[in-house]
Amino acid sequence: MNSDKKIIQNTVYRWSGEIINKVIWFLFIVFIARHLNSSGFGFFNYAFSFASMIIVLTDMGTNTLITKEVSKNYSKSGVYLSNVFFLKIVFSIVLLSAISVFAVLFDEQPAILILISLSLLISAFLDPLNSIYRAHSSMIYETVVLLLWRFMIAGFSVMGLYWYNQGLLWISLSFIAAGITALIISLVITKKKFMNEIFSFKHVDIRMCRSIIKESVPIGLLVVVSTIFYKLNIVLLQYISNSDEVAWYSASFKLIEAGFFVPTIFIAAIFPYLCRENSKGKISSYAVKLLKRSAMLLILIAAGIAVVMLRFSSEIIVLLYGKEFIASAGIMKIVALMPFFIFLNELLFITYVSIEKQKTVLLMSVFPLCLYLFLCFVLIPGLKSEGAAWALLISQAVLLAINLVYFKTLQSNIVKIQV
Repeated sequence: MNSDKKIIQNTVYRWSGEIINKVIWFLFIVFIARHLNSSGFGFFNYAFSFASMIIVLTDMGTNTLITKEVSKNYSKSGVYLSNVFFLKIVFSIVLLSAISVFAVLFDEQPAILILISLSLLISAFLDPLNSIYRAHSSMIYETVVLLLWRFMIAGFSVMGLYWYNQGLLWISLSFIAAGITALIISLVITKKKFMNEIFSFKHVDIRMCRSIIKESVPIGLLVVVSTIFYKLNIVLLQYISNSDEVAWYSASFKLIEAGFFVPTIFIAAIFPYLCRENSKGKISSYAVKLLKRSAMLLILIAAGIAVVMLRFSSEIIVLLYGKEFIASAGIMKIVALMPFFIFLNELLFITYVSIEKQKTVLLMSVFPLCLYLFLCFVLIPGLKSEGAAWALLISQAVLLAINLVYFKTLQSNIVKIQV
């Protein structure tokens, strides 16, 4: 199957699965928002955001590195998985210990924060296996596993909340049970379809672990930066303001976050081909065409999201969350503009990684990130949840401007390859 058809096929698989996935997740969020009070829903989003910012450190770019290297040489699968799993185990133990100490000392519900963090650590082990599927251009397996994972989270949680009148503790335990089950299924699929051996201590090599860390850290720091952009304002809202403000901001942001699968799927589908087609510091003519088509589609989707959210913000909030969340309607008008910048930034980032420019991308992110931190501390105390939204929107707009300027500097290399 040629590259274009394979990309389309994998995109269809992931889009079909992710649409179902996002619908399940969105309905689940709406359900718990209605069954928990705004304070409980706010604390859930705070705990999830806090844990996500910390747990991302177990990735540090290794998942992208697996896709990049294995897509070039399938025989490296077992070696890379063994070493990455070993690193994840070590990092997970350290991070969970640190989170536990922090939760006990500073949080009002330490058990919830610890359990949600544990569940995200478990599910983080799905990512290297999904990277193998992407490298083999067999994303249907990733789709199946993630669907089962979300189905189980929603199913277990709804059962406890609706029939047994449980709360955040039950939701946390549901996340853990779903993560363990999905991981077992993914391990079985990977072993049977792509290799005989997934993890072996004989493949664990300290020198290779150092090499993986050295090569993946710039990519991993980009993942950390991206996570900080999307999660830090929620955490700061919890400490500077209160759980209600977190709930109102999260209710709006979750609506566009549900659309993040659009650039994510494009990136996952085209990244192996970008790695094969591009060379260090140079973008091929095929990659340019692929990027233009992807960018146009992402802009159209972002425009559709913006029009609907700007026109029907109040109606959407009341319909989905109830009148208790009407304060989210004003925030939604700010949030509605974010996809234009976020979608294109993600597309350009992965392009630069494919030409070995991750360190440059990281440097380009420094100023927007500092601006974001500054705006969070300046705007959140006065504007609260609206301030959190403005901080993210402005910093993403600045980041896109910098990305486009850098892309312009690569034009000469693109022209040379198009001969």
